[in-house]
Amino acid sequence: MRISKSMIFLGLCLVAVVAAIVNILPVMWQQDNKTMLKEANTAYFAKQYGRCISLCEELMQRAPELLEARILAGRVAWETGDTDRALSYLQPVLELRHRDAVSLVAWGGNLDLKRGDVDGAEKWFGEALALDPLQDIPRQRLVDLLSAEGRWWTALPHRYQLLKQGKYEMYDLMFLGNPQAILYDGEMKDVLNRGRSHTM
Repeated sequence: MRISKSMIFLGLCLVAVVAAIVNILPVMWQQDNKTMLKEANTAYFAKQYGRCISLCEELMQRAPELLEARILAGRVAWETGDTDRALSYLQPVLELRHRDAVSLVAWGGNLDLKRGDVDGAEKWFGEALALDPLQDIPRQRLVDLLSAEGRWWTALPHRYQLLKQGKYEMYDLMFLGNPQAILYDGEMKDVLNRGRSHTM
């Protein structure tokens, strides 16, 4: 069977069209994701929280690596008083092990602190430091938490790391002279009084 030149030409055109579509689809998909994220932000600022969450959840399914959608969904859940839902949006970030997610992971620790879940907060802060050991904010929060619980020796290496990085506050220096000074930190004291899940 002979294949005519027009059939060969048609076949090559078809291959070219398919190749173009394969190359263009990811770009269009990415632009669509950006447009959807912009719509979610617009809904957030218009206080249309249901729409915002819906768009963010769709984005999370389509592009799990898009951390902005998780951040926005977490913010909405937090602002509407649903801490558990906010944490559920953040949890998969730990599995991504992405260095850019450090502040998001540390925020998970702060959310757990607000709920009174000391063990959960400790885990989040530890994960943030595993992603980037030079981050001072999650390290400081971890130091405060461990010290407030009376685990000064566990906090000590973290405190020295902060001192070496030049990222310390006055009460870090006070601690060196009086390890129990940290107990006067009002926020940590409140967290421990609200409900401690860690057994000393």
